[in-house]
Amino acid sequence: MNCSDVQELAELYVLGALEPQVSGDIEAHMADCNLCHDTMDSLATSVEALVLGLPAVEPPSGLRQRVLNIPTSDANLGDRKTAPGPASEAIGSEPQRNGFLLSVWPRLATAAAVLLLLIAGWFGMQNAELHGEVKAARDEMGRMQEYEQALAIMQQSLQDGGALVSVVGTEMAPGAKGMVYVPAHGQQGVLTISGLPPQSGDWGYQLWLIRGDTRMPGGYFEPEPSGRCLMKIEAPMPLEQYDSFGITNEQRGGSPEPHGKRYMWGRNART
Repeated sequence: MNCSDVQELAELYVLGALEPQVSGDIEAHMADCNLCHDTMDSLATSVEALVLGLPAVEPPSGLRQRVLNIPTSDANLGDRKTAPGPASEAIGSEPQRNGFLLSVWPRLATAAAVLLLLIAGWFGMQNAELHGEVKAARDEMGRMQEYEQALAIMQQSLQDGGALVSVVGTEMAPGAKGMVYVPAHGQQGVLTISGLPPQSGDWGYQLWLIRGDTRMPGGYFEPEPSGRCLMKIEAPMPLEQYDSFGITNEQRGGSPEPHGKRYMWGRNART
């Protein structure tokens, strides 16, 4: 079982809704994975708060029997009023109590309905918060998985004789520097950068894969406040076949063609 499997089953695990064998597989994975272990602890805390958020209420003694004694029709009342025998006088007081219950029952039902709506609303808010925490945990796990994939590509580039292409800042970012890891014959690479100034508003940066006069999008990114960035590159052909790599500032989401100013550039010496 891997991180992705645990991520999909996390909510069911903390709720105790999985088969013992599946739960055992998850626990075996978490024994060697601190990220999944911490994520599961966070979810378990949220679920516990959800369950314990409402205080337990002890129903009044005899409530069940009193509810069961409420007549379901006037015919039942008539039968009980005319019941013969010495106990008729005692039974005669039953309709009065039943009549009182029938008179207040609509108000009790309304109050119960309002209470259920309030509880449902409370659970709805708690559920929304829980889903928010789950989404944040999943996003963080996704970033960690992408980071692990990028490290694997970087390691492979160094082992298989791939290229390291230096990219440097232009006059727009004189302090920026970075590297493109280009595996031999591989279409996946990694871009690492430091010192890139943050963009304001809805602007970020985009990598361009350049061959001749053609510039193909290599990925949109927004660096950390420190100016650092690590991004996995997905190219339509082996990265070693591109002449150079460039970085421009573009509107959030990226663009099919470069429109912004060039902030960084580097030539692939192997082409």
